[in-house]
Amino acid sequence: MSTIENINTDLTHIENPIRQIPRLDKWEDIPFPSIYDKEFSSRWSLKDRQKFDESIRKRVIEYRKEPPTEKLMSHSYVEQYLPFKSSQEFNDSHTSEDGSIQFGKILEAIDDVAGVISGRHIECMKVNDIFVNLTVGIEQIYLNMPDSIEDYKLSGCVAYTKGTLLVVVLSLEMVKHENITMDTRILRPIVVPGLGAQNQNTVAIFEATFMQFNTLIGKPCKVGQLKCTTLSEKLLFDRTEKKIAAQQNNNQIQQKLALCTQENIISNCILNTEQDQGSDVLGSVAISDTQVESHGITTPQDRNAHGTTFGGYLVHGGYKVACSAATHFLQSTAFKLVNMNDICFILPIRTGEHIKTSAQVIYSDSRSNKGFVVRVRIETLNIKTMKYKLAILMNTVFAPIDQSTPLKTLQPKSNESDLWKQGQHIFNQTYNVDLSYPYKSNQLGPRSHKL
Repeated sequence: MSTIENINTDLTHIENPIRQIPRLDKWEDIPFPSIYDKEFSSRWSLKDRQKFDESIRKRVIEYRKEPPTEKLMSHSYVEQYLPFKSSQEFNDSHTSEDGSIQFGKILEAIDDVAGVISGRHIECMKVNDIFVNLTVGIEQIYLNMPDSIEDYKLSGCVAYTKGTLLVVVLSLEMVKHENITMDTRILRPIVVPGLGAQNQNTVAIFEATFMQFNTLIGKPCKVGQLKCTTLSEKLLFDRTEKKIAAQQNNNQIQQKLALCTQENIISNCILNTEQDQGSDVLGSVAISDTQVESHGITTPQDRNAHGTTFGGYLVHGGYKVACSAATHFLQSTAFKLVNMNDICFILPIRTGEHIKTSAQVIYSDSRSNKGFVVRVRIETLNIKTMKYKLAILMNTVFAPIDQSTPLKTLQPKSNESDLWKQGQHIFNQTYNVDLSYPYKSNQLGPRSHKL
């Protein structure tokens, strides 16, 4: 495979403010000047370095007293190239043995880039800064990746802010060979492209929600609100706001479904469904019989700058277990990912903690064979109580590549009825066409389901 030179020189490397410790020579990227009158030099003595760092610390304290109330979308914009096709080295580390893209690697990149974007918005200068961003969740908005191996660019910015929350919108788009760079680091272009404009080459869109947290008082704090400068930015802001409102409404529906279980409303619905389909259907299975588990211990190599495990690694592991559960349920590897629904980060997982990752099929569309829903739970073990606590919850929707493949019928037990109903709701929401995105198609999801 031919090597393409890096022809894009209008890019600067951005250190991840959350996962890496910025070097002193990166202080020049701070959006405000130092009160120290000397220019930084690598030949400084230790005393000069300490004086320079102290001047930055004082300036940060002054800046934090009256932070800017408005921020621009362009300030947080970054991008990362994923040269699956042009770089053999990158391809070997991000694809499976059969040559298909490991979607879990893309999830890692999404979490990583989203963290950089949110850090730029709140201007997190150091890993020990007072203000940090906590990941609340990641949601897939659109997914239609091609079967072939292509070069991609992952880019995004903060698209919505309200109160203590900020929402990052990331897009994955195909790029041509002449526009690709072999530098796979997170980059900040000198000229920021038009934000909010639709791109025909976009194959996936994700939203990541963060909450700004004050580590001194231990409470969330208000973020700098966005100021839209163009009509396309305003449309992106409004579209994201609409999505957040719909998501909140969806969460309320999920809570009502859980409460309905106590009144046996869902149980009656399940019984009626079983009567329609037949209670002794060949190939029927209970939800608990579809569960698979994986156990492990987090290592220092997996942690971020806060001492907790990087969420991208955990999500990648959860996706692997979801694929294992799908293979076990379908008794075949011929399936594709349709939707990655609501990755919720509930508790941080620290280095050295024991984690249990479990996945089970909670809904199966056995009538039309369109697909099935797999729920993944990542739990951490409390050493004192020796009980597991839920840390990450994610739902994935898979579909057989050949829709003539029969799906097993789920017959939930009495204590599984709420899971079945929630899975049905997730499945129905997945196949609702999103009219707010013009390139939405019925060809949902990448053909590859590889880990």
